[in-house]
Amino acid sequence: MTRSDLEKDPWLAIGALLEKSAEARDDKTSLPLSDKHILIAGGDKGIGAHVTRSLAVLGAKVSLISDDPICVAFVREKIHLSTEIEIHDYVTDFTNEDQTGQAIEWATNLLGAPYSLINAIDLPCSAPFGEIPASDIQTVLSTNLLGPANTIRGSLAGFKENGSGIVINIAAAIALNGGANQSIYAASKAGLVALGQSLNAELSAQDISVYSLCPGITLTADLEKTLASIAEQQNIPFESLLEQVSKANNQPFLINPKNVTVVIEEILTGSTRYKDNPTISNFD
Repeated sequence: MTRSDLEKDPWLAIGALLEKSAEARDDKTSLPLSDKHILIAGGDKGIGAHVTRSLAVLGAKVSLISDDPICVAFVREKIHLSTEIEIHDYVTDFTNEDQTGQAIEWATNLLGAPYSLINAIDLPCSAPFGEIPASDIQTVLSTNLLGPANTIRGSLAGFKENGSGIVINIAAAIALNGGANQSIYAASKAGLVALGQSLNAELSAQDISVYSLCPGITLTADLEKTLASIAEQQNIPFESLLEQVSKANNQPFLINPKNVTVVIEEILTGSTRYKDNPTISNFD
């Protein structure tokens, strides 16, 4: 509505503005995840960052918990600039149960009890087993396994308040089959899968579902940037390097993060496709 519109016919102009506002509200409420509070732990890196943006665009009220203040601020601003959607974030130490509980309490007070918790917490570790310092082993296990356990424990009260809940743990394909130089990382993700399977059986009577996603190597924005730099340094075609990485990880191709996000969207919007098999490894 411009100044000239008001001068020509103020009532008509104001009526048009009100109608436009009503349409905008209708559009928002018609989105698949409209007004549902999705709590995403570690949604500022890798697959998690892709999931955060995608769910926000679908109308979810997103609270983002991270252990990296710089990365979470960057992702929050990037999403806001590209979509004008506001993401609420909180920095915590996932391995500290009290701090994680405080983060979830903050998110609940701000946006209500969560409809779903997505654990995208991920700390990579790639090295021969005998060369990994004991301190690094403890850090990887604590971050990738204890961290999600803490966020789940902190979310249970909210799920019970809602009468239901959905937990989606993002693990990794290597948790199912193992891999050279990936022993501790694979162990941490295998523990996460076992945790999810056990909790799904334990909590199903309370209408709380727990899913374990096990994608292979996924071509996230960060990985694509890294591989592009390597391809340039080695003066080889980017596509050839992708083939090499896929072959080295026994994959026909690298997973598109969109495929992982689509599975999450299906689960959150009520699909029963994975109800009888909550450990998911197919993302073609």
